[in-house]
Amino acid sequence: MPSVPALAIAPQPKLIKPHDRGWRSASLELTLAVFEPAFANQFRGARLRAEERGPDWLTQAAASFRKLLLGMLHTVAPDEFVLPWVQDRKRQLDRNGRPTRSTKIEWLCRSIQNKGYRTFVKHELCSALEVLELLSQAVHVNDFPELEESFESAAARVEFAIAHISRLSGRQRSS
Repeated sequence: MPSVPALAIAPQPKLIKPHDRGWRSASLELTLAVFEPAFANQFRGARLRAEERGPDWLTQAAASFRKLLLGMLHTVAPDEFVLPWVQDRKRQLDRNGRPTRSTKIEWLCRSIQNKGYRTFVKHELCSALEVLELLSQAVHVNDFPELEESFESAAARVEFAIAHISRLSGRQRSS
């Protein structure tokens, strides 16, 4: 089975100082910049929109978090690496013959040795897929007060998922 290539770190035109939200968010933003500078911008944009709560903030923050989560998942679990594993194990493919998002999560989690922890991470990442559906709804509706009220919880779930996907990508490169 082919291994995932180490991600090349593209030279950045300038180092972006992380937004001051605490060391955990700053660390995540810098990690994202290593994967893809646009990911760090999407993260920063989502957080800033959520903090400012200006006009149409929910749509903008939801769109950025959605794009970021999908981008990370597809970057660290590209179809060409997941597909051979999927076909060998007859895992679920989408209608276009590509691995589903939940299958990509299973593929990422396969390197976790401890069964209990592997189950935990899979459940947490799959729950982030449910948040992804909420974010998609937020982009397409004009009023979503339930998500507005609980946006920080949804954002925390996305941030948790992104951090785990990032860590799991390191396991894929080393295995």
